[in-house]
Amino acid sequence: MLPKFLLIFLCGICFCCGPSGTTFGDNGDINHLTDTNYIWGFNLCKKIEYNCATAYYVTQTQSNSCTGMNGVFDTLASTKMDGNTAVFSYTGTFQTNSNNLDFHVSCDSGAGDYDVSAAVVAVTQKPGNTGYSYQITGVKSKHACAGGSSSGGLTWGAYFLIILTCLIFVYLVGGFVFNMYKRELRGKEAIPNLEFWTNLGSLVVTGLSFVKNKILRKGY
Repeated sequence: MLPKFLLIFLCGICFCCGPSGTTFGDNGDINHLTDTNYIWGFNLCKKIEYNCATAYYVTQTQSNSCTGMNGVFDTLASTKMDGNTAVFSYTGTFQTNSNNLDFHVSCDSGAGDYDVSAAVVAVTQKPGNTGYSYQITGVKSKHACAGGSSSGGLTWGAYFLIILTCLIFVYLVGGFVFNMYKRELRGKEAIPNLEFWTNLGSLVVTGLSFVKNKILRKGY
């Protein structure tokens, strides 16, 4: 169980949610915006804990607490890019209502995590009074800017290096824990493929020397 837990935990650190190319992730905070009647709490990538029986990505409350809850969204149905805007689609059931929410976040490299100063909430009732459809627009975030943009976003090469580093880290830590708990190895002996890592330095030096000799021979 421990190796599996570590793998899930480490992957959660390395990878982001949201449309491909964006950098949305759990920033550890509950963010808020307000409309005429309600306070909206949200963390687009992680369910919010309100000391309730269930956690939610987005909540609609009158008093920012469980007792004032008016709407909840506990399922992230999909994400997509619409131009320079990331759209998070959520669903949730509250009392007898089946509700859905499209949360729009536009790219703004200077906005920080979230700028909700121009946020607008629109709502329409579904046919047959079965629930409500909400649209939240006007929210800005640096995380909606796709990688490789001139505003300082990460390039695809940077994403590749980040993913590669994460995979190597997960491999080393997971292999180390597996060897300790399953094979009962201790110390450096628990490092996965120890012989390879021990010889890696000399292999690199040998490879560089080989390339250097080839280049020097061509020069003559």
